[in-house]
Order: sequence, then structure tokens, then C-alpha cells
Amino acid sequence: AAVEGIAPPLPPGGVSPAPATPPLPEPTRGKLRAALGAAAAAIKKGPHGGDVHAVARAVAATARLDPLLAADVLMDLVHQGKVCDATAAGLAAVPDVILLTASRRGNSGNSGTAPKPGLAGVLECMRDEGLDPFSGLVDRIVAMAAVKASAAAAAATASALVKSLRRELGATASALQRADPTSRASVVVATALLRCVPLIAPEEWRGRALGEAVPPLCAHPHPAVRAAARDAMRRAVASTPAARDAIVQGVAGVLLSPPSTGRAGISLRDADAATSAARTLRDVCETWRDVCETRPTTHLATSDAPARGGSAETTFDPSRSEAAGLLMMCSPHPEVRVAAVEMLREVAKLSAALRHASDTSGGGVGVDDSLSRVLPSAPSMSSIVESH
Repeated sequence: AAVEGIAPPLPPGGVSPAPATPPLPEPTRGKLRAALGAAAAAIKKGPHGGDVHAVARAVAATARLDPLLAADVLMDLVHQGKVCDATAAGLAAVPDVILLTASRRGNSGNSGTAPKPGLAGVLECMRDEGLDPFSGLVDRIVAMAAVKASAAAAAATASALVKSLRRELGATASALQRADPTSRASVVVATALLRCVPLIAPEEWRGRALGEAVPPLCAHPHPAVRAAARDAMRRAVASTPAARDAIVQGVAGVLLSPPSTGRAGISLRDADAATSAARTLRDVCETWRDVCETRPTTHLATSDAPARGGSAETTFDPSRSEAAGLLMMCSPHPEVRVAAVEMLREVAKLSAALRHASDTSGGGVGVDDSLSRVLPSAPSMSSIVESH
């Protein structure tokens, strides 16, 4: 609370980073370091050692006061990637640190248009302008170090920050796979990790690999993790064009897999999980359609482009999603069947929007395309549902 009083967090709806505070006097800086160190040590003792959200807020607010100290404490909390409250606190601080420090610029394609408020604006600039979400924090560390004797050490810390954090996130993801998914610590850490996606993700989750790593969490036994996975995939679909089809196909694959196969799957008799997964597929398709309709010529220009692979123009095959919808229609629970119909309608809308975008930007029409327009074809299941 004291840290937030000195450097209050960015108000909801902010469209620019919070201004940096003047350098702290050395005695005050020493007290701040001791206080944060004590908080980090306390939360490492277990679930009753400290408040996860309070520690996360304090670390984020410190990014305005002393960005190098914030980076040090953040790395200390997530070090070794354990499934514990300390890791959850560090992960929970990451999006807030980015929100406080990342620059938001106007869209290069829409001059004069202000970025969206909050993290949505950061994601928008990541997608359209190649923004590194940690560049603001790194710049503040370097600027602070320029007037201190530890300039070389601070610059080294800044340059290695993102790589080290991504490595720790990878260790956390691996630890979650070995932990009991229903334990309190697993749920808290998993939701915090998913909140970081796609601002930063483990190396194994970058680009199209998100379609393999995150969709299985739609079948997680805890509803909080399922909800966090849905939100993470919606953000990834909005900001990472090359991952869109992989994510949609991944969620559809979870819906098609029974849980008895040893992989993530959904039982038709589990009304909560089946409804949640069907709505997740509906939501990610809706997010993709919204991006397609509002920004049909989105380009990849981010530092993750080599890892994402491919171009921004992604093809979409609705057959797996349609099969998942048909399967969900066989559920004995009416709420699952309703969710399946809603999902199939959104799949149909996405297919139509992508076809329209392709027709609009494709230029000329080849011979094969002309024949496909003339020859009759069987309607897809999602288009049948959409027409009724």
C-alpha cells in the first residue's frame, strides 16, 4: 500500500504508460528494497506467508519508482518456476508492469486514431507496429542506470530480462504439467501464467505452438483456469495472426477428444466443461471475425515473427469445428446443445468473413477459382445452422 501511495497504478482505461517518478533518494531506495525483499521472502514461505495480489501490485508499482529493483524482484519471485504463491505473485505482476511502462502509439494504418485503452492497446501495437511490450521497462532501466555507477550491470540486466523471464515461464509451464491440477497452487499459478499470454509466453508456447499448448486447458477441471485459457486465446487470436487457425483447430480438437484417451478431452455428460469449451470456440471465432472485419490487412511486424511462422493471411478449414459442433449436439444436456448451435453460427460467420476478405484483397480470379464459383457445392454444416 505504501508503494502504491508513492506511485499509484495506471487508472483503468489509460491509453499511455504511467510517467516515471523522479529518482528516489538512496535511503528511501534502500528501505524500499528491504520492504520488497521481506515481502518476497514472506510469500515464499507458503500460502499464508503473504497476499499474492498485494505483492504483485507492489512489484508493478515499483516499476515506476525503481524499474531495476522491480525487475530484480520479479525475477526472484519466478525463479526456478515452482508451482507456489511466489511464482503466482511474480506472474501476476507481469501484465501490470507492462501496462505501466509499455508505450502505445497510434495505429500506423489509421493515422490519428488513439490506441485502445489498457492492455488491449498494447496488444494492438504488438500486432500492428511490432511493439515489444517490455521495451518501456528496459528503456527505464537503462535511463535510470545512466545516472548511476551501476550502469553496465543495469544494462546487462535489461538486455537479458525478457529472455530470462521467458525461460522461467517455460519452467513454470513444465512444473504445472507435473503438479496436481486441482491443487490451489496449481490453479493460482496457471491463471497467472495464462494472463501473461500473449504479452510474453514460454518459448515452447510462442506463435503457432499456442494452438497446442493453451487449448487443452479448456478441459481443465477448475473453471477459473478454463476462463483464463479462454481469455488468453482471445487475446492471442487478436494479436497473433499466425496462431489463429492453430488455436481454433486446437479447441475443436479438445471438443472432439473424449477424456478417456489420455489427452485433454471433453465428456458430453460434463455439462459445465462442455458448455465452457463450446463457448470458448465460439468466442475465439468471434474475435478472429472482428479482427478480420475491422482490420482485413493486418501484417506481422513483431519481434516474434520468425517464431510465429507463415504470413498473416491464414486459411481456415471449418470442418473440424463443424464436427465438434455436431458432436456437442449429441449431449444429453440442453445447455450444451445451445452452446453448440451458437458456436456453429459463429463458425459460419467467420468462414463468410474470411471468404469476403479474401475476395476483397485477392485481386484477380484464376481459372480454378472461377470454376469453383460456378460449380455447385454442398453447404457446410455451420452454414446450414446459420441459415436457420
